[in-house]
Amino acid sequence: MHGPSAMTVQVPVSGFDAPIAGALSAMVCASIAGLWACGALQSAGSGLWAVGVLASSLILTMYLVRCARTVRAVAVLRWDGQNWFWSCGPDDASCMAKCVMDLQRWMLLQVQLPDGSREWLWLRRKALAKNWYPLRRALIFSAITAHDRAVNGPWGQRY
Repeated sequence: MHGPSAMTVQVPVSGFDAPIAGALSAMVCASIAGLWACGALQSAGSGLWAVGVLASSLILTMYLVRCARTVRAVAVLRWDGQNWFWSCGPDDASCMAKCVMDLQRWMLLQVQLPDGSREWLWLRRKALAKNWYPLRRALIFSAITAHDRAVNGPWGQRY
């Protein structure tokens, strides 16, 4: 079976995005407003609970926006046609790259290194315009072939 060709993607390694934190907080606010508008928050106890959730959400958002990490480094995620490699320094490490969420324009990847550590990458199509579709093809191909190896076993027999 022929897979996607080799490719290299340079990705900025950063923390949780401040706009994502703001959007999540806005969703919590909208949810609480919706519950209040529907009459689900009529009693004093439930209203107090909602105010507590809202306040903690806003405090957490302010903290994340204030402490939003900027780009730490530029890492390289490389696909050689069969395996993924991750490098944040001078040497490459074999890794497993898994697409956790694909929203067409944004993608959340989990890169698992051999030592068990994980990197979470929030990628945007605008930032990776040239390599966006080859990256998606390689991720899908590697997920399918990993599933085939697990189902068929190492020598091709089906379990």
